[in-house]
Amino acid sequence: MNLEIVRFGTTTSDDVSPLSAELRGLGFEVDEGVGFEKSADVVAGLSVVVWLVTDETAREFVRLGLRYLIDWVLGISRTRGATKADIWFRAGGEEGTELRTSVRSDEPDALKTIERIVRRLADVGIVTALEKLPEGERIAYLSLLIGEDIHCRTGAPKGQFYFYDTTERKWKPRTQMK
Repeated sequence: MNLEIVRFGTTTSDDVSPLSAELRGLGFEVDEGVGFEKSADVVAGLSVVVWLVTDETAREFVRLGLRYLIDWVLGISRTRGATKADIWFRAGGEEGTELRTSVRSDEPDALKTIERIVRRLADVGIVTALEKLPEGERIAYLSLLIGEDIHCRTGAPKGQFYFYDTTERKWKPRTQMK
């Protein structure tokens, strides 16, 4: 499985290289990206793209790599202050679908909740969920501001919100936002 890592904020390549080495040691192919991503964000951090091929590759990353990322976010925050990781799970290649989420070191309860939700989705199949996005949609997201579900919103000015029901394993319209 391939991972792409791009640093932002006050994060240096010296901060990211040990994480990349650890993930490579677990069997992941890691590309540290080219250069430095400019960010308006004042926190240290990185963006990670996890290229998924099957539900099993997603489970493998969640089982082995997700904890390393979260530990990195917590560890680097000791020297850099608040630290953020944007994690994008992509399926279907460049023109495929993706699930976007972010974790921050200064929100430990949210960090644990997001990890739990991503693990639950991996158990039922992230790739399968992304393949079943409502027609025309390519991006789903996990935002605790909306709730503890995976969401997407169809286009157009009056787009419909959907959430992924992990029990029934299908997208359902959200009739009322929290």
